[in-house]
Amino acid sequence: MTLCSDRFRLAVGLASALCLGASAVPQEVERPPGASSELTRPRVDINHPWHMDLPSESIRRKQFGTCLVRFQVDPDGGVSAVQVVQPTAFPQLDHSCVQNVLHQTFLPGTNHGAPITEWITMPISINAKTTAVSERDTSGVPQIRQFFGLNTNLADYPAAAREIHQYKDCRIRLWVTPEAKVEKLEVTQSTGIAELDRACLSALEGAPFIAATRDGAAIGALAEITMRWTLR
Repeated sequence: MTLCSDRFRLAVGLASALCLGASAVPQEVERPPGASSELTRPRVDINHPWHMDLPSESIRRKQFGTCLVRFQVDPDGGVSAVQVVQPTAFPQLDHSCVQNVLHQTFLPGTNHGAPITEWITMPISINAKTTAVSERDTSGVPQIRQFFGLNTNLADYPAAAREIHQYKDCRIRLWVTPEAKVEKLEVTQSTGIAELDRACLSALEGAPFIAATRDGAAIGALAEITMRWTLR
């Protein structure tokens, strides 16, 4: 199922505009501890319409494509971390996909009726046909385990929180070995606050990853994840 609206068409200024996959890509197969038959997945909240802002330069150049994004939906429905697992041909569009997802609100997944943290994958198509499910293989990219939540609550860093009016983002590039060990972490976008940058590195260094695979065998590969720090 895909959500497409005239508002998005006007924003892009082109015929086919933007489409958002309304259901998660069915690749995650994990289940949280104590999962019940009432387990539900995060999903688009029709009461919080998507407002997709695109770079004016991308619109002018008629850049298009589909970025497949994997992101952490928190129990409050907010998004606090995003990973592009299949990029477009344009880094600026990929960055726009990440930033727009970080501004969205979802209906969170639930277990026994209680909201939980979960990572889901969705395609965002900009002036392009949404890719078929069969073309959405993301096994070649390391990924955080489905029900692990990165902590990006500024309340845990009161000194940093006093310097921030709304939110701060950090982007971390890292290498995940075939044994799923995290190495070579590098800050590629700083929050501007050393304490938070260190917290980003520490959070991802301790996160449980699933290693990338090729032809069924685990391989070492790069991943890049953007984390958003807010007060909750």
